[in-house]
Amino acid sequence: MDSALMSDVHKDSRPLLDDIHSFVLRVHLDRSQLSENQYRSRFLLEYVNERTARRFKSLDELLDHLRLQVTQIFDEVGVGDDP
Repeated sequence: MDSALMSDVHKDSRPLLDDIHSFVLRVHLDRSQLSENQYRSRFLLEYVNERTARRFKSLDELLDHLRLQVTQIFDEVGVGDDP
């Protein structure tokens, strides 16, 4: 049977605990404005599920944002602080 003709039995269900949330971290090392032995790092965090991307200048800033994102996901499905 063609899957396009089958009804989606999960379309109205709440998110399940086995939902997958994907993030992509891209690290760009740039030495164009610094000396040859020094690099400036830039970070791009993509949240695949939401189709969003955000740039960060520091790793600490990125990690704080990622921690917040994951906490919000846990809160939505009712998971405690420890995954």
